[in-house]
Amino acid sequence: IMFAPGPVFRAMPAGSNSFQMSWIREAIAEFIGTFFITFIPTLTLSAAFTSQRLANGTFASLTTGFGFPIANALVFMLTLLCIVATIGHVSGAHVNPAVTIAMVVIREISFLKALLYIVAQFLGGLLASLTVYGIVGDKGYEAGL
Repeated sequence: IMFAPGPVFRAMPAGSNSFQMSWIREAIAEFIGTFFITFIPTLTLSAAFTSQRLANGTFASLTTGFGFPIANALVFMLTLLCIVATIGHVSGAHVNPAVTIAMVVIREISFLKALLYIVAQFLGGLLASLTVYGIVGDKGYEAGL
């Protein structure tokens, strides 16, 4: 049994104004996708850099050599994989203004829709950053992030 999406993500009945609803649905999907592609890796890196166990060298293999860059890449890859699988069918899972601008250049989406996507992406990234700051506080700044 597949996930049953909420009322915003369901298909609109025939005769309703599905055009506006599809744009709202796509903007919300971009907002959520950008939120998570910013929130999860940023919180992971903040936790890694501010952890006392890492600072004391208990998990030194993560912070030296190739361990930390590989762990960082895996966090981004797995997060993006989940986002594409979750919202890819709704908006294309751009989750990055550069990708959205590229889609406008090759004429895959309209300019107005791209503006809506970029605003949603900006707000999603901003909210994710503020959420991480609310969780981590000044520890991330003190750790050099």
